[in-house]
Amino acid sequence: MGPVPLQNLSDIVDLDGTLFNQVKNLVKRLENYDPGPQKLLQSNNAFHDASTVRYSPILRPHVLLACGMAYKDHMREMNTPIPKKPAGFLKSPNSIIANGDPIILPSTDPNMVDFECELACVIGRPLYNVQPEDVLKHIAGFTMINELGSRSHVRAWLNAMEGTNPKECIELFMATAQDKQLPSFCPMGPVIETFDTFGDVNQFSIETKLNGEIMQSADSSDLIFTIAESLAYFSRWYKLMPGDVYSTGSPYGVGYARTPQRLLRDGDIIEVSCPKIGCLSNPVISA
Repeated sequence: MGPVPLQNLSDIVDLDGTLFNQVKNLVKRLENYDPGPQKLLQSNNAFHDASTVRYSPILRPHVLLACGMAYKDHMREMNTPIPKKPAGFLKSPNSIIANGDPIILPSTDPNMVDFECELACVIGRPLYNVQPEDVLKHIAGFTMINELGSRSHVRAWLNAMEGTNPKECIELFMATAQDKQLPSFCPMGPVIETFDTFGDVNQFSIETKLNGEIMQSADSSDLIFTIAESLAYFSRWYKLMPGDVYSTGSPYGVGYARTPQRLLRDGDIIEVSCPKIGCLSNPVISA
């Protein structure tokens, strides 16, 4: 079996009131239509220009899995050892916002919110306990995620990793993961680029701009594990279904690791992009 046979969903579709009301349903069911995805979409006037889209291509995935510690240079900037196995965490689907929606700095800790540019995989077939060589058959397409989080507990957690108190380390890791769950902390979009139009999964570049200035710029050659390797590893525990999302990790250049630090502020415009997908742009506002 080959990749999910979708043809072109580069422009977000809206079939509400016709056949489906979410792209995840489209991804799940398009294979079963004999006329072909392109004819189906055209016959239902389903195409919209991507520049007009103001909602996330995946509204509510059941599972939103994120990979941490994914790029070698990012580990170096955080002064952290290269992991021997992929590391990941779950992120709340309720943190998802769309291209153009505002990122809201929490009133409890508004000065520590950081950006992380990530390529994300949209699952197209049930995926559980698969081998790396079979992973790509289960991916429907790709989108961008800005995997935001507060850095309030990061320094203490990194210090604890070097210490001898595993309980403290676990508690601080949990606090760091909780700091990533806030509303608006997962911009996603602007579109889903289907597997067949994306090209080589092992050849991509991603970039972050903050108010027009490049902050992150990296390519897949800096990944510690390939997408197939990390997703196969996580599939030992997580069963991912069509419409679920796997975010593949952030490269070098985060605001927290800079000197001086450059974290998000009210009035900023943050953009994450991939030439194969497009630009996900969000304004930053105070709560």
